Amino acid sequence: MVMAALSLTLAIGLVGYIFLERHNQGADVSAALSTPVPEASPPQVSESETPAPTPTPAPRIVESTPPPLPTASPAISVVPTLTGAAPPPTFQAAPEQSATPSDVVDLAALANTPAEWPKTVRLKDGSVVFPVIINGQSAGEIQSVPGMQVAVVKVTPDHVTVSFQGSLQAVPISSTDLIERVKASRRH
Repeated sequence: MVMAALSLTLAIGLVGYIFLERHNQGADVSAALSTPVPEASPPQVSESETPAPTPTPAPRIVESTPPPLPTASPAISVVPTLTGAAPPPTFQAAPEQSATPSDVVDLAALANTPAEWPKTVRLKDGSVVFPVIINGQSAGEIQSVPGMQVAVVKVTPDHVTVSFQGSLQAVPISSTDLIERVKASRRH
């Protein structure tokens, strides 16, 4: 199988070599393709028998003539203007809308309405530390990271109590996205 592939590759290479040789000598391409290919290895060519490359003809400088310029002068058109026309329309800003109920969050009312509490909130900064307790003993602490999602346990007008892996912490409402989540839930 390997020998057959090698023989085929050798035959294709030989056909290409013959084609190039005849093409460089100006012979007909069809004659190169119709010549039978011997099954022997290609003839060895010494460096002295290698044909010299065909010289490249020197470039010729050709001057081009630019197209003629138009002789007609451009037409000037007169645009009439209206005098005494009405002034352009003026636009008035829409009156400011008062805040809708979904835009205002009353924290005291929210603290008394657990049905409106979101199940989770995200912490805005990394200032919250959660204690790690194993078998009732303190085993260290976990420092929060911005964007950390925690469960909501209780909401008061000033703080939200959150839980992370069983540890509870009271966090200022401004350090969470509680208000944004309540507003979003009211819009839906």
